[in-house]
Formats: sequence, structure tokens, C-alpha cells
Amino acid sequence: MQQQQQQLTPQGFGAGAALSPMQGIGASSSSSSSQAAAATAAAADAARARAAEQMAYEDAWKACNPDFTTPFASVEDAVTRLLPYHVFADYDEEDTYIDDAGTEKSSAERWDNDVGATMTMQIAEFEKHVLTFNVMARQRAEGTMRSEEQLLLERALIQDEFRVSDNVHLAHIQQQQQEAARASRLALAQAQVQVANAWPLVQPSNP
Repeated sequence: MQQQQQQLTPQGFGAGAALSPMQGIGASSSSSSSQAAAATAAAADAARARAAEQMAYEDAWKACNPDFTTPFASVEDAVTRLLPYHVFADYDEEDTYIDDAGTEKSSAERWDNDVGATMTMQIAEFEKHVLTFNVMARQRAEGTMRSEEQLLLERALIQDEFRVSDNVHLAHIQQQQQEAARASRLALAQAQVQVANAWPLVQPSNP
């Protein structure tokens, strides 16, 4: 009896290899959903292309039939009426050049290369400054720059003394000028008083 059951069992369809109906349904549903998504995306792309083409036609018609008799009412009106003229724009292709190695590159690549070279140069300059600063800091810590610092300090003190003496000299000159102006005003006032006192003595008498 068992031998008959084994003979009735098809080859390749054992107990572990049997497929359930739900697995077949899931595979078919996933494939159908992916096809539907692809169809939806294609339809959306086609709709966008048709809309862009329609907008281009409308802009071309507006540019070929401008309203040049009505003045602009606002900035928005000016933008709306001038924007369709983009259909007449002539977009040049990206220029190319050949570098030293004989390789043809675009202007964008050339700009990137120039920026990279500039950055490399600036980094090298910055590293040089950092190295100089580290050397100076180490020399200062070791005490080898004390004489230079003393010289700079003495020079700063001398310059400060010169500045103070100049300020004192200017203040003295201003004080002398003020005293001279005060003395001249006092002399002028005294002369005016003397003239006023002598005026009645020199007036002619009435006959």
C-alpha cells in the first residue's frame, strides 16, 4: 500500500516543495502593481511633457503678439508680459578647452581645477604661517627671543615718550596763543576806553 502511494506521488512535488495558491497570487499581484506604477509614471511624464509643450506654444504666441500699447501696471504685470520672450533666447553650448595634457575639458571643469589649485596654494601658505608661529612660540618658550622683545618694548616706550612730549609742546603753544589773544583783546578794549574818554574834550563848542 505504501509503495502504491509513493508511485502516485509526482516527481519534484514532495511535501516540502509544494506551492501554495497564496504564493502564486502574491507574485502575480506584485508584478501587476509594479506594471501599474510604471504605467502611472509614464503617464505623468507624458502629461508634464504635454504641459511644457503647451506652455512653450503659449509663450511663443505671446512673444509674437505683444501688447505694446498698454503700459505696465505693476512689477508683476511687467514680469508676466516680458517673461514669454525667453523663447527667443539663444543658449550657447558649453565652451570647451584643451589643457596642457591635450585633454578636452569644459569650462566648468576648468573652473573647478582653478579653484582646487587656489585652495591648494592657500593651504600651503597657511601651513607656512603655522610653522612660523610654532617656531616663534618655541623660541619664546626657550628664552631666545627675550632680547628682541626687550628691544621692541624699549622702542615702544621711546615712542610713547615722544608722543607725550609732542602733546605737551602743542599744549604750551596753544596756551601761548590764547594768552596773546587775551592780551590783544585787553589792549584793544583799553584803547577804546581811552578814545571814548577823550572824545568830549575834542568836540567843537557851539557858537
